[in-house]
Amino acid sequence: AIRTKHQFALDGSITASVKRRVSRKQADGATWFDAVRVPVVGTPDALTCTPVPADAATGIVVSSNITLTFNNALRSGSENGIILTTAAGVPVACARTIDAARKVVTLNPSSNMGASTEHLVIVPGVVDIYGQTLADTVVNFTTA
Repeated sequence: AIRTKHQFALDGSITASVKRRVSRKQADGATWFDAVRVPVVGTPDALTCTPVPADAATGIVVSSNITLTFNNALRSGSENGIILTTAAGVPVACARTIDAARKVVTLNPSSNMGASTEHLVIVPGVVDIYGQTLADTVVNFTTA
């Protein structure tokens, strides 16, 4: 077993010792490579964004949060430009958070959004950890 611990009671004499014995199979370098995984070099998936509510959604509850789920982790600070406005261009104050994996951005409006109002989530060119930039995106939805 890997990292197995054993306790030994030694009597304190100079001749008492512990010796580890390794079988021939354990010492064979070929068996070690069975457990090693070599990373595959390739191209990361293109950066995509899935919004909730979806683009052109209607009847959204005025107290809803908006979530943007990205398939790749975002570069630190890349989410800072994401904003929520009304279609008339009035900014909607909201707290912006990102999860520990840096894939889900949540916009939590400070107060309920206006009823029967079209809103825009503006996602200006966020960048993922691979350096890929998402094309500027606007998601619109209408509250109930």
